[in-house]
Amino acid sequence: MNSTTLSEWLTHPWVTAGLGTVRCGVQVFPLPTDWSVVIDLARLAEELGLDSFWVGDHPTSRSDCWTTLAALAATTRTIRLGSLTSCIYYRHPAVLARMAAAVDRMSNGRLVLGLGIGDHPGEFAQLGFTLADVAHRQRDSRKPFR
Repeated sequence: MNSTTLSEWLTHPWVTAGLGTVRCGVQVFPLPTDWSVVIDLARLAEELGLDSFWVGDHPTSRSDCWTTLAALAATTRTIRLGSLTSCIYYRHPAVLARMAAAVDRMSNGRLVLGLGIGDHPGEFAQLGFTLADVAHRQRDSRKPFR
Protein backbone atom coordinates (compact mmCIF):
# COMPACT_ATOMS: atom_id res chain seq x y z
CA MET A 1 0.00 0.00 0.00
CA ASN A 2 1.27 3.45 -0.89
CA SER A 3 2.03 5.63 2.12
CA THR A 4 0.78 8.83 0.40
CA THR A 5 -1.99 10.46 2.42
CA LEU A 6 -5.17 11.77 0.84
CA SER A 7 -4.17 15.39 1.55
CA GLU A 8 -0.79 14.82 -0.14
CA TRP A 9 -2.55 13.32 -3.14
CA LEU A 10 -5.00 16.23 -3.37
CA THR A 11 -2.37 18.97 -3.00
CA HIS A 12 -0.65 20.07 -6.19
CA PRO A 13 3.17 19.83 -6.01
CA TRP A 14 3.48 23.55 -6.83
CA VAL A 15 1.35 24.38 -3.79
CA THR A 16 3.38 22.06 -1.57
CA ALA A 17 6.66 23.54 -2.84
CA GLY A 18 5.47 27.05 -2.01
CA LEU A 19 4.41 26.42 1.58
CA GLY A 20 6.17 28.85 3.88
CA THR A 21 7.41 31.05 1.02
CA VAL A 22 6.28 34.30 -0.52
CA ARG A 23 5.41 34.18 -4.20
CA CYS A 24 4.96 37.12 -6.49
CA GLY A 25 3.12 37.25 -9.79
CA VAL A 26 1.71 39.88 -12.12
CA GLN A 27 -1.52 40.47 -14.00
CA VAL A 28 -1.63 42.79 -16.98
CA PHE A 29 -5.17 44.05 -17.58
CA PRO A 30 -6.34 45.11 -19.97
CA LEU A 31 -3.89 43.30 -22.22
CA PRO A 32 -2.11 45.42 -24.81
CA THR A 33 -3.52 44.92 -28.31
CA ASP A 34 -0.02 44.30 -29.68
CA TRP A 35 0.78 40.58 -29.15
CA SER A 36 4.51 41.17 -29.15
CA VAL A 37 4.12 43.47 -26.14
CA VAL A 38 2.14 40.81 -24.24
CA ILE A 39 4.78 38.18 -24.98
CA ASP A 40 7.58 40.59 -24.03
CA LEU A 41 5.84 41.37 -20.72
CA ALA A 42 5.48 37.68 -19.85
CA ARG A 43 9.09 36.97 -20.79
CA LEU A 44 10.25 39.95 -18.71
CA ALA A 45 8.27 38.69 -15.71
CA GLU A 46 9.91 35.30 -16.21
CA GLU A 47 13.41 36.81 -16.49
CA LEU A 48 12.83 38.84 -13.31
CA GLY A 49 12.02 35.65 -11.45
CA LEU A 50 8.33 36.27 -10.84
CA ASP A 51 6.37 33.13 -10.08
CA SER A 52 3.30 33.71 -12.23
CA PHE A 53 1.70 35.70 -15.04
CA TRP A 54 -2.07 36.06 -14.92
CA VAL A 55 -4.49 36.85 -17.73
CA GLY A 56 -7.97 38.20 -17.04
CA ASP A 57 -10.80 36.14 -18.51
CA HIS A 58 -13.25 38.69 -19.84
CA PRO A 59 -14.64 37.40 -23.15
CA THR A 60 -16.08 40.78 -24.11
CA SER A 61 -12.83 42.74 -23.88
CA ARG A 62 -9.71 42.62 -26.05
CA SER A 63 -7.79 39.35 -26.35
CA ASP A 64 -9.25 36.02 -25.34
CA CYS A 65 -7.76 34.66 -22.10
CA TRP A 66 -7.27 31.11 -23.36
CA THR A 67 -5.78 32.09 -26.71
CA THR A 68 -3.39 34.38 -24.85
CA LEU A 69 -2.41 31.67 -22.35
CA ALA A 70 -1.78 29.22 -25.23
CA ALA A 71 0.51 31.76 -26.91
CA LEU A 72 2.35 32.38 -23.64
CA ALA A 73 2.69 28.64 -23.02
CA ALA A 74 4.53 28.41 -26.33
CA THR A 75 6.77 31.45 -25.74
CA THR A 76 7.76 31.11 -22.05
CA ARG A 77 9.51 28.27 -20.27
CA THR A 78 9.26 28.47 -16.47
CA ILE A 79 6.71 31.02 -15.27
CA ARG A 80 3.33 29.77 -14.09
CA LEU A 81 0.44 30.93 -16.27
CA GLY A 82 -2.98 31.59 -14.80
CA SER A 83 -6.53 32.60 -15.64
CA LEU A 84 -7.79 35.35 -13.39
CA THR A 85 -10.56 34.37 -13.04
CA SER A 86 -12.56 32.18 -15.45
CA CYS A 87 -16.27 32.58 -14.76
CA ILE A 88 -18.00 29.20 -14.69
CA TYR A 89 -21.05 30.67 -16.48
CA TYR A 90 -19.25 31.88 -19.60
CA ARG A 91 -18.38 28.45 -21.08
CA HIS A 92 -19.65 24.90 -20.83
CA PRO A 93 -17.52 23.09 -18.19
CA ALA A 94 -16.31 20.51 -20.72
CA VAL A 95 -15.10 23.26 -23.07
CA LEU A 96 -13.32 25.13 -20.27
CA ALA A 97 -11.75 21.91 -18.97
CA ARG A 98 -10.52 21.00 -22.43
CA MET A 99 -8.99 24.46 -23.01
CA ALA A 100 -7.33 24.41 -19.59
CA ALA A 101 -5.95 20.91 -20.16
CA ALA A 102 -4.55 21.96 -23.55
CA VAL A 103 -2.78 25.00 -22.10
CA ASP A 104 -1.48 22.90 -19.21
CA ARG A 105 -0.01 20.38 -21.68
CA MET A 106 1.45 23.13 -23.91
CA SER A 107 3.14 24.70 -20.89
CA ASN A 108 4.42 21.42 -19.43
CA GLY A 109 2.17 21.66 -16.38
CA ARG A 110 2.49 25.38 -15.62
CA LEU A 111 -1.22 26.34 -15.71
CA VAL A 112 -2.97 27.64 -12.60
CA LEU A 113 -6.71 27.54 -13.23
CA GLY A 114 -8.63 30.28 -11.47
CA LEU A 115 -12.40 29.72 -11.31
CA GLY A 116 -15.15 31.97 -10.02
CA ILE A 117 -18.82 32.91 -10.26
CA GLY A 118 -18.38 36.23 -12.07
CA ASP A 119 -19.24 39.74 -10.96
CA HIS A 120 -19.47 42.04 -14.01
CA PRO A 121 -23.13 42.88 -14.80
CA GLY A 122 -22.23 44.46 -18.15
CA GLU A 123 -20.29 41.41 -19.24
CA PHE A 124 -23.11 39.05 -18.28
CA ALA A 125 -25.53 41.25 -20.24
CA GLN A 126 -23.27 41.36 -23.32
CA LEU A 127 -23.07 37.57 -23.27
CA GLY A 128 -26.86 37.27 -22.90
CA PHE A 129 -26.72 35.89 -19.35
CA THR A 130 -28.61 36.99 -16.26
CA LEU A 131 -26.45 37.97 -13.31
CA ALA A 132 -28.16 36.46 -10.26
CA ASP A 133 -27.30 37.58 -6.74
CA VAL A 134 -24.11 36.21 -5.16
CA ALA A 135 -25.84 33.67 -2.92
CA HIS A 136 -27.74 32.22 -5.89
CA ARG A 137 -24.59 32.02 -8.03
CA GLN A 138 -22.73 30.30 -5.19
CA ARG A 139 -25.51 27.72 -4.76
CA ASP A 140 -25.85 27.28 -8.53
CA SER A 141 -22.09 26.70 -8.94
CA ARG A 142 -22.44 23.38 -7.14
CA LYS A 143 -25.02 22.04 -9.62
CA PRO A 144 -24.19 20.21 -12.81
CA PHE A 145 -24.18 22.37 -15.92
CA ARG A 146 -27.48 22.30 -17.82
